[in-house]
Parts: sequence; structure tokens; C-alpha cells
Amino acid sequence: MGADKIQILPIRRLTPTSAKPTRSPTSSSTSESSADALPAPVKKTRLGKPKVKTGCKTCKIRRVKCDETKPACDRCTSTGRTCDGYSVVLPKKPARPDTRTVVIFRSIDTMQGDRTERRALDFFTKWTAPQLAGFFDRDIWQQMVVQIGSSEPTIRHAMIALGSLSESREKSIVASPLRRTIPISDPLASKIPQFVTVEGQDDPFALIHYNKAITHLAQRMQRSDTATDIALLSCVLFVCIEMLRGEHGPAMEHFKAGMHIALGASKQKPTTPYNQMRSTRKQVMPFFYRLELLAMLTGQESQWEYPFEAMAVVPETFETLLAARDSLVHLMNLSMRHIRSLRVRRYEGDVTDEDLARQHSLLACLSSWKSAFDSLSMTKCFLPAEQRSTHILEIHYITTITWLARSDAISESSTDLYLDDFERAVSLGETLQLAALAEKTHYSTFVFDMEFVPHIYLIATKCRHPLVRRRAIAVLRSSFRREGLWDSNSSAAVAERIMQREEAGLDVTDGTEWPGESARIHNAFFDMGSGINPHMHQLTYFSKPDGLQGEWTIEQETIILQPE
Repeated sequence: MGADKIQILPIRRLTPTSAKPTRSPTSSSTSESSADALPAPVKKTRLGKPKVKTGCKTCKIRRVKCDETKPACDRCTSTGRTCDGYSVVLPKKPARPDTRTVVIFRSIDTMQGDRTERRALDFFTKWTAPQLAGFFDRDIWQQMVVQIGSSEPTIRHAMIALGSLSESREKSIVASPLRRTIPISDPLASKIPQFVTVEGQDDPFALIHYNKAITHLAQRMQRSDTATDIALLSCVLFVCIEMLRGEHGPAMEHFKAGMHIALGASKQKPTTPYNQMRSTRKQVMPFFYRLELLAMLTGQESQWEYPFEAMAVVPETFETLLAARDSLVHLMNLSMRHIRSLRVRRYEGDVTDEDLARQHSLLACLSSWKSAFDSLSMTKCFLPAEQRSTHILEIHYITTITWLARSDAISESSTDLYLDDFERAVSLGETLQLAALAEKTHYSTFVFDMEFVPHIYLIATKCRHPLVRRRAIAVLRSSFRREGLWDSNSSAAVAERIMQREEAGLDVTDGTEWPGESARIHNAFFDMGSGINPHMHQLTYFSKPDGLQGEWTIEQETIILQPE
């Protein structure tokens, strides 16, 4: 408290009075002037004693002293009362510090670096790592990465680069309407302004430490046969760095390199003992399975055999949400592999009985997963963060099963059968947005995992109900975040453009008029904004305006998104 807040009282000085002095009880003076004076009365006060909390319940209620005779006190029994006995007072446990937090900051304190480097490390620890961890991966991002970084320069430099890039991104949000090279006029469009972020591609400080991390890793791999653990973890960090920079190609290259190491296919260190990488591999491999899903959603092909079968990853019950998440990731990967295997053959009439049997088997496994997931949801009482995770998993399930169910169909109108499922997923997305606003906390603009942005984008492009798809676009527009390589801002703009092309000439104000089959876009590819201009997107559309048996029409255009 400042001095101006303290009330200072004036010093009270003794002044002589005409009153007769009183005689002190301890004085030996016998002067006549004080002989007649009586000593001032002394006010008696009760000596303070600590409260006794060991008395019987009856005496406590009566507020009398208990003699604490066991099993019944004499004070109660002598007056004919019933002694209600004694409460059991447990010894108070000393408060223990959060050991995880202590370990984290102790690890940070041991890291070398100048003021700027330590600031980036601090930001990574307090903000970046918790946001990357989400609900499921706290032990990896907030413990394992930080602890290993205290002794491994590769990880430490990667942490510095990530901390610097993420801090720059969090400061770069510009709440401004976007100027489009293709104007969109839509009376039903959301009025939510879109947000633009400036990527940290040219952050010199981050790039210096990123290059240092790569250099240290190369040296580590040359001199040690046990460097596979560090290589796996480094690949995950490098992927995050490239995602933050908006660089699609390098991110996927790091993913592929890490997957080859994880699967034991690295030719650089064929003598690396497998058992030396099992501990880190067990913790890091879920990242690579999720990155494979990201790769397939961006057009990449998997060059390796998936290590799990669908029936083996769905137990009868789930004990935790983490187990449900990991199981669904495997099913999504297997489903995507099947969908991509039919993406051309279905138009050529080359769908075999074996393909259909595989499709039905995957659909059955997804249904089993949903039953086990619903059982977990009914038996557990989830915290708000856990409830948010259940919404995300249900959105993933809906988009996967609806996409898989029509993987053998060539008609875009087949998606109309799943309107109720699409509406459910959009409602869950809206619930997630409302929960984020209700928390009144800063919302991260970058997360490692794909949570809902690519899934809601898929619904916005495949659900042709005018009102539901606009709700989906509104969820994207209000998110202003990047999930992996999926930017909500770009996804919303592309979905709006596809909607505009499909609905050209239609009256959609009441939601009853839908685009016809010939007007629908079967596939649309767009780059993720990497390169010279992160706000320029080249779109490629594939449609069949002359009927499903007609030739493909391929069109391209470029849209630019930037503040006005």
C-alpha cells in the first residue's frame, strides 16, 4: 500500500494537568502529596487460551467445557444427558506444491540463453505448450518436451523458435473485413467479420533457432545410435514450426521423415536398437497417426502399410476419452485410405465386391465405436474441458461415417440424405464457439490437431441446405484459428465461393431451393496459403455440368484475402 493510502495520526504528547497524581502500586514513596491518592482500578481480563476442539459433540453444542472422559464424558452422564461421542479429527496434511509445475520451471531455469531466448522459452512454456497440449497431450507438451529440452540443444532451439513464432502470431490478429478479388453478395451471409493473421515466415530470430535445431539434430544422428527418440520428437516440433509459418510442403516432409524413423524404415541408422525407441515412440506415435490423417486430407498418399486393423482398435468399452480419441483416429485413417482408393475408380465403375465388403466392415467398426463412446459418455461425469472434447470427437465421427457411407457413390445428391447428421455437427460446432466465448479467456489461434475446422469446412461444401451450410460457414468465420494446416479464415472464404458458384441464379432466402446435380462441385482443391503471398489461394474445381456420365469440367481461379 502506498504512503498516500495510509492514515498517519499525530503524535500524542503528555501535558501536565492539575489532577492529583495517582499512586503507583509498586511505588515506595510515602510523600504526603500522594498519601490520599487511591490506585486506579485495574480492569480484569480473561487470559486467552486456544480453543479445544476435542470435546464431545453434546458439550460443544451446549458450549460448556467437556472433561473428555471416554467413551462418554462425566459432564453429560452426571446430568442425565446422552453423550453423543467425539468427532474424529484427522491430522491436517501439509500442502504439497504442484510437482509438475516445479519440474517444468526447474527445467526452464537450467536452460542457457540470453534475454530474448529465455523470453521465447517462457512464452512456449506458459502459452504455446498448454495450447498445443489441449486436453489429451499435456504430459508430452508440458512435461516431456520441456524436460528433454533442458539437456538437448535440438529440442531447446526448436522450443525457442516455436515460442517466438506463436507469440508473433497471437499478436498479429487484425479484426478487419476482408477485401476479396471476387465480391460475394449474399443476403443470408453471416455478418461476422473475418480475421487475418500475418504468418511468421520471415521471423529472423525464429529462423535462426530453427536452423540451429536442425543442425544439432544432424550432428546428434551422426554420433549416436540412440538418437531416434530425439529425432522423433524433433520431427513433431519441426512440423509445428512449419505449420505456424504456413509452409505446407516442408511440414509434410518432416512428417514423412519422422514416420519412416518411427516405423523402423530409416536407412541412415539401420543399427538402432528397436527397444531404445519404444518409450518415446509410444508417446509420440499418436502425433504421427494424426499427421497422416492431415496429409491425406491435403492430397498426400500414404506409402506404408497401416499397422492396425479396424476390428483391433475398437474395444467393447472405453475407460478414458484418450482411448476413444486414439481409436477413432485409427478408424479415420483406415476410412480415408479406403475413400481415397475409390476416388477415381468409382467414376469408372470399378468398385468391386471386396471394396464394398471393406466399406461395410469399416462402417460396422465406426458404429461399434459410437456405441462404446456413448456408453462412456453416459457413465462419466465430464468436466467442461472433457465435454468440449466429446463434442469434437462426435463431429469427427459424423463427418467420417457420412463420407465413408457414400464413398462408392458418384452422385453429389447422395449427400442430401445426411442433412440431420450435418445439422448435428454444425450445432456442436456452434456449442464449442459459445463455450469459448463464455470462458472469457484468450482463444488460441493455433493448435496442433485438427479439431473442427476441416470437418466443418467439409460440411459447408457438401451440405447444400442453404441455411445449414451458412451456419457452418459462420462457425468458420468466427473461429480465427489454424488447426494444423487448416486455416479457418481461408476455409470460410473458399466454402463461400463454392456456395456462390453452386447457388448462382437460385432463390435461397427461405432454404427450400437447393442446387441441382449439374450445378454441384464434386471436388475443390486449394492451396493452404504457403509461398510468397499467404493470403492468395488458387482454387481448382471439378464438376460434371453435362451429367454424371459426361466429361469433367475443370476450372481454376485465384482469390486474395487481405484487410481492406
